[in-house]
Amino acid sequence: MDALVQDVRFALRTFARQPAFTLVAIATLALGIGANTAIFTVVNAVVLEPLPFAAGERLVRVTADLPGLGTSDIGLSVPEMFDYRDRSGLFEEIAGVGGVVAGLETGWLQRKISESAARQQWEIEQHRRVIVGVNEFVTNEDELTIPILKVGEETEREQRVRLAALRRDRDNAACQQALDALRSAARGSQNTMPFILECARRYATLYEIRAALEDVFGAYREPVFF
Repeated sequence: MDALVQDVRFALRTFARQPAFTLVAIATLALGIGANTAIFTVVNAVVLEPLPFAAGERLVRVTADLPGLGTSDIGLSVPEMFDYRDRSGLFEEIAGVGGVVAGLETGWLQRKISESAARQQWEIEQHRRVIVGVNEFVTNEDELTIPILKVGEETEREQRVRLAALRRDRDNAACQQALDALRSAARGSQNTMPFILECARRYATLYEIRAALEDVFGAYREPVFF
């Protein structure tokens, strides 16, 4: 204990004889302690201390992009925010039914889509969802009629003749070889796009390309659910 007291007295006398050194040492210690305290405060608030609400680890930041206007990472409107909030549990429901594939196979996703469409139509009819020009701010102008394009029988006959000529004049052996290569690529793990392009270069029709892929993957027929 006496040695400690003597060391303290010696240090104080040294500091008193060299005031400039004393000020520099105190300022350095103060800056070091202050900087460490500030850094720890920020780290504690951002990383260590939990957020002031329940399930803070599930917090996400949702933004929107408008490619047509050349803007990105913008905020959401209030209606969009409410819509996201009301449907935020949908992903948990999808996980609960076993994923998207299981949802399609059991008809769960189809029923959800039908329910959503029916709910939206009801909201529009009840004016709970405002759509300009549909249920609000409707003008008295004449209803716009858009002519429907109808392919006539003459056009169909011409196309049949052109397709027959294409199949007659193309190199059918090279076309079949390209289709067989596409089937082989589909059975493996290769990228099928180069093979599809090669089939097109050999004048394979869209039906023939689709049929080649269907031979490997089969055809999906969506079941009907009520």
